[in-house]
Parts: sequence; C-alpha cells; structure tokens
Amino acid sequence: MFSAAGRGVTVTENFLLVSGNLKGCNQKIHIVNVYAPQRLPKKKNVWDSLENLKLSTPSIWVLCGDFNAVRLQEERKNTIFHTGCARNFNDFIHNSGLLEYQMKGSKFTYARRSGAKMSKID
Repeated sequence: MFSAAGRGVTVTENFLLVSGNLKGCNQKIHIVNVYAPQRLPKKKNVWDSLENLKLSTPSIWVLCGDFNAVRLQEERKNTIFHTGCARNFNDFIHNSGLLEYQMKGSKFTYARRSGAKMSKID
C-alpha cells in the first residue's frame, strides 16, 4: 500500500514526517505525526513550518497526532479556550488546504481521570 523506499524521513522536536509513494499509482504521499508544544509561540512556529513544507511539496498529505489545539470553543469542556490559539490553528488548516477528518464516537479525545476536563485535541 505504501513504500518509503527512495524517499525520506524527517524528524523534528514536534513532528515526524515520512514521505514515500502509494503503491499501484506511484503517487507521492507525506504522513506527518505531530506533537505540538503547549506554548502558543512555539505552536505557531510548528504550524508555519508544516504549512511551508506542505505548500512547497504538492502531493497527498496526512497529518495526525496531538495538536494541543482546538478549532472551536465547544471542543473544550471545563478548560480554558484560547481564541488566538484556535485562530492560528484554523489559519494553518485553511492556508495549507487541509481538510479535517470528521470523527465518530466520542466528542472528546482527551479527558482527565476525574472526567472534569475534556478536549478534542487529537
């Protein structure tokens, strides 16, 4: 289904990028596992780096991981919603031409053990 032979792997502090070809159609694909930092300025740097990479390499891109950001206020429960963080994350998604995969099942992907705080951050 996927071959990374002759392609590459890029490792940074906040993401792992594996590039290769889809077997059968020889289409380039880039799969990125993201672990975004907590602090807004560092998070913005990650978004900018990924956006520049994506825009400079047209092909199929799949991003997944822990973004430590939400797009909408209703994606948090009993936690602080940071408008600037959401704006930066939404701008990154829009400017990069990414589409969000519509999740099924639970509304939240993270919950404190007590269940008092929940977020959709993955």
